[in-house]
Amino acid sequence: QERALIADYRALLEELLGREIPVAKGPVRPGDQQVYISDIRRAYKLIYRQGLTTDEALVKLEELAEKTPEVNLLVESIRQSSRGIVR
Repeated sequence: QERALIADYRALLEELLGREIPVAKGPVRPGDQQVYISDIRRAYKLIYRQGLTTDEALVKLEELAEKTPEVNLLVESIRQSSRGIVR
């Protein structure tokens, strides 16, 4: 199951429609989430506590990213690093 937000497709929709799509944000409603904090504890454990090589950890992180999309940023950061990560 993949999650997708309209924001993920905004650029594509604008290109297809040939115009900018206006975005308006209304007032905060009761029950709206004010702050979002990602739970990436499992990602941390995969990297630092499981005894995996970086390549092995990246494979597991990519699997985790399917359920926790925020982990993608971590995966990209590790892959783009020229110096690797400190453990």
